[in-house]
Amino acid sequence: MDSNIYSVYTRYPNDNGIYAVACVKGDDAFFTLEAPTVVEHILVANTTYAYLAMVYGDQHGKPDSLVANPNIPGGANKKGVWYSNVPGGVKKMVDKDKDYFKLTAKGYRDNSETGSVDFYLCTRKGDPKHPAWSLVINDWYKMDLTKLGIVDKVVFHLESTDVEAGTGRMRTPAYFCLDGIRLKE
Repeated sequence: MDSNIYSVYTRYPNDNGIYAVACVKGDDAFFTLEAPTVVEHILVANTTYAYLAMVYGDQHGKPDSLVANPNIPGGANKKGVWYSNVPGGVKKMVDKDKDYFKLTAKGYRDNSETGSVDFYLCTRKGDPKHPAWSLVINDWYKMDLTKLGIVDKVVFHLESTDVEAGTGRMRTPAYFCLDGIRLKE
């Protein structure tokens, strides 16, 4: 298995090296709280697997046109063809298609939804609130969850513009990293 699935894509190493990697399928990625409270924020980041898939797409280079691999130290001298190894392939996120990869956190209290908050792990001009933005998250960022109110459970969902024709299955790797859950005192 590719270890990039479990590594966080950041400019600097995580201070303590401990964080969670969530694989989102339906409602199975969540955390619960012993006592209902307000979650001020969490820290989120892309996995290396998702980041590379969104930035480079399914294939980088061709047999007759070898390219440098940006993931290898000294890669400028190491040319070839490399693949994202995402089952079914994956599309490079681009501005002209207004692509995005969005994380949604839904709050619950006593099994009743309290609200939801969106955070774009990638937006290639696909965030309606910030249509000029074109970026893929490459560090830890705060995701403000105060709008969820008092909760005892937070459930995560992922959405992408890269979906398989006919089935609607999301092709972008359904992973993200989570750290630093901050509760209101």
